Amino acid sequence: MPKTSLSASPRAAGLPERASPPAPVITRPAAALFALAAALAAAASLAAPGPACARPGESVPHVFVNSIGMRFALIPRGSFVMGAGDSFQGDAGYERPAHPVDIGAPFYISTTLVTQVQWQEIAGANPSFHKGGGDSPVDSVSYEDVLGFIRLLNEREGSGSYRLPTEAEWEYAARAGSRSRYCFGDEEGLLESYAWYGADVRGGGPRPVGGKLPNAWGLFDVHGNLFEWTADWFAEGYYASSPRRDPQGPAGGEGRVTRGGSYASDAWFCQTAARNSESPEVRSMFTGFRLARGIR
Repeated sequence: MPKTSLSASPRAAGLPERASPPAPVITRPAAALFALAAALAAAASLAAPGPACARPGESVPHVFVNSIGMRFALIPRGSFVMGAGDSFQGDAGYERPAHPVDIGAPFYISTTLVTQVQWQEIAGANPSFHKGGGDSPVDSVSYEDVLGFIRLLNEREGSGSYRLPTEAEWEYAARAGSRSRYCFGDEEGLLESYAWYGADVRGGGPRPVGGKLPNAWGLFDVHGNLFEWTADWFAEGYYASSPRRDPQGPAGGEGRVTRGGSYASDAWFCQTAARNSESPEVRSMFTGFRLARGIR
């Protein structure tokens, strides 16, 4: 008998187990100025892709584009505090304790969710419940489906470098140096500039990738649109014993970690630290993925 989706629970479905506090009041002019500044900064960081855009002291390009047009941003090695901080709102049983994590090596991560066109280029038929053209993200792919896609992509490019990000890599890249509720700060009123989420978009399914503002490292849709598979097994108490350097998750479990929230989620699940899990066999209309890649 196939396993039942963990989306049956309020937490996994992107619905709050506890009512979220009201969003702070932010005037439209202030939100517009913030959004414009963020957009200009992101555009400047991505304006010169390819080998010419290398960071000082690094011999690899800041932006890498593969054979099917997937765009990857170089994420530097570094340290951060993983998990729910003081600004996290709502229940945080799975997200605490907050703990220091060291990412020991730089890596690439795709700037967007994998699209339906990219999936079809590698794996053939489009499995998405919400079918669309162009830059629509692929959904309804299980963890095991994603591993098959990665195997085919590695074979096509003669590489063993493509993989899913670990949960720690995902949060590190999504935070992009921030320690706040969201990649841009704590102001829930600005979330709509960065995320497809909530009641206003719930009925329309996921939206084309790259339609909202990116984070400071050029990654789109780290909040909302689709939950994203990571490589790690899920365990409630894992944060209490997680190693500091390059944690890989527990040795086993019933579900794999998904992150980021979806178009059907409320703001709680869009918080950068918020965790979720799904059975590896489940194909959910709320879940897609982005890829990581080694730099060699």
